[in-house]
Amino acid sequence: MKKAIKLYKTGEFGLNAICKRYQIPKPTFKRHLLGTNVKAKEGLKSLGRVQVFSTEVEQGLENQILKMEEIFFGLTIKDIRRAAYQFAEKNGIKHNFNKVKGTAGKAWFYNFMKRHPKLSLRQPESTSLARCKGFNRQNVNHFLIF
Repeated sequence: MKKAIKLYKTGEFGLNAICKRYQIPKPTFKRHLLGTNVKAKEGLKSLGRVQVFSTEVEQGLENQILKMEEIFFGLTIKDIRRAAYQFAEKNGIKHNFNKVKGTAGKAWFYNFMKRHPKLSLRQPESTSLARCKGFNRQNVNHFLIF
């Protein structure tokens, strides 16, 4: 394409001759010649829902959730939705979250999870009384013989 444009600009060949020689459709060649060729994802607005947080902020939120999982403090869906709402309110970020309930929407949450596949949320469960009672020195020594 660059070679064809160079030949056209020097005046060695006409438009029709270059398009036939290099087998380039005329509209495509004109678009490249005028510099109006728009690459995918460049200069185009994204379709769909407006993203509330920037990618850097969402990456920080993802890192916080992963840190909470590392220290065995599981977060529920509602916890993350509340945290997103509070973060947007404290930082003055324009959002369309539910102000009455004080939470981000379900659609925001599920789209957030799609954008961050590293996250996997499970419903945190408390340790049962039987399990707590069963975890004592005598039972542990019975299974782990030193």
